[in-house]
Amino acid sequence: MGPELCSVFFSRCDALMFLTTMRHVAGILLLLLIGLNVFNGSSFTALIPKKSHLLSRPIGNNQYKFNVTTSLSKTQLNAHLNAITANKNNKFDEIKRKIKDKYAAILLDFKIRPWTYLSIPISAGVIGYITNYLGVMMLFYPIEWKGIPIYRWDQQPFGLFGWQGIVPARRVVMATRIVDVTITKLLKISEIFGMLDPNKLAELLLPTINKDSFLKLFPNIALSKILTRVSREVINNIEKLVDIKDIVVTGLTNDPKILGEFFQNVAKQELRFLIDSGFGFGIILGVLQMFQMMLYPANWTLPVSGALVGYVTNWIALKWIFEPLNPVKVGPFILHGMFLKRQMQVSRDFSVYIAENILTSQKVWKQILEGSKSAEFVNILNKNIPFSSSIGSTIAAVQSLLVSEIGRNGNHPVHYYTTKTLNLKNTLINRMSRLSPAQFEQVLHPVFQEDELTLIIAGGVLGAFSGLLQWWANVYFDKQREKKAKLAASQAGNAA
Repeated sequence: MGPELCSVFFSRCDALMFLTTMRHVAGILLLLLIGLNVFNGSSFTALIPKKSHLLSRPIGNNQYKFNVTTSLSKTQLNAHLNAITANKNNKFDEIKRKIKDKYAAILLDFKIRPWTYLSIPISAGVIGYITNYLGVMMLFYPIEWKGIPIYRWDQQPFGLFGWQGIVPARRVVMATRIVDVTITKLLKISEIFGMLDPNKLAELLLPTINKDSFLKLFPNIALSKILTRVSREVINNIEKLVDIKDIVVTGLTNDPKILGEFFQNVAKQELRFLIDSGFGFGIILGVLQMFQMMLYPANWTLPVSGALVGYVTNWIALKWIFEPLNPVKVGPFILHGMFLKRQMQVSRDFSVYIAENILTSQKVWKQILEGSKSAEFVNILNKNIPFSSSIGSTIAAVQSLLVSEIGRNGNHPVHYYTTKTLNLKNTLINRMSRLSPAQFEQVLHPVFQEDELTLIIAGGVLGAFSGLLQWWANVYFDKQREKKAKLAASQAGNAA
């Protein structure tokens, strides 16, 4: 059965692996016997062949080998192991000594020139603040492109030699994105305008219409009925007469400074944080940079670290404003994007600005009366004013009168009624505050998202420049220190 069992065994196992394993087992058993003093210092040559190298392998983590091809007494073996241990301790002591010497050298250098090191975190904080401040200013200023007009890319803030604020340069794209994710989804013009009463509109329009030389010939009762029919058709066909997106985008972009004012009003806290955080994050990174200079005092690392500080501070601040979208609990802290935490307040600021400055009653009526879709309004007048087909000038006169009295006059009673009834401000606040975090984030993020990389890289470039200045300052003060030391030594020699 012996040969058969062996054949079965070796048919399932790799022979080389088996032999190697057995060799290791034999070595371990032999070491156990040594540890238990089984042989009591006698020779091992009776158990292992002369050419054996069972124990010529590393023991544990020791990379030392010893040969047992000759007889070793217990005393000799212990002496050998003690030598190995002593060698290890000596190397460990040497490492500790080197660390201690390095620490002493760093401490001595710090005492000799403390300002060289302490200036690093302070400079990093200043660099972080300045780069973030300039980054925010570059978002909004200059309003108009400034530079040498050799070549400039369309709707881009930069040219070959010049710059325009990112928001003024890309205001159409940004305003369109904001309107797409907010106004057009929050307001349905037919629903909003449906709140108006045709009879009330007719009553408010009657004094104005009576100024027309032709229509004032009609009795007031007849005019009221005409105006009621016109008002009802305007309300029922408002989607053919008014384009909210066009009103808001045009209102935000006609003047290049308006969109910038809008963003600065809505996101004043986030922009303030973006600037101020540069100093705090810069100090933290500067402390790490200071330790790096202590361990590896090379001046060329200053511009590299400065670029890193400028880049990272801008990147962290931008991320902190918009991320995470949803609250995330980390230990006792809850992390949530700064802008998203202020959804209620931002919704109010956003809605007030839009309702009071952009989507006003006057601008809505102006588009109805003389906007791109005003031909539909003329058709409504033609259908409802008697004899208009025979007296061609009547419709044009009525339209001109309404444009003058309502479209270009923000104090007409129609505007007070429209503003109060539509209540756009509160409607926008309520609906905007219920937006999902992903939708709400898009209210402000476009201003950064369009050129986020430009802002971050600009921070890195400005940081590298500041690091170069620090390098120059270190070299300058080191030379001054050397001159003083030489002068002191010379004076001491002369005195001797």
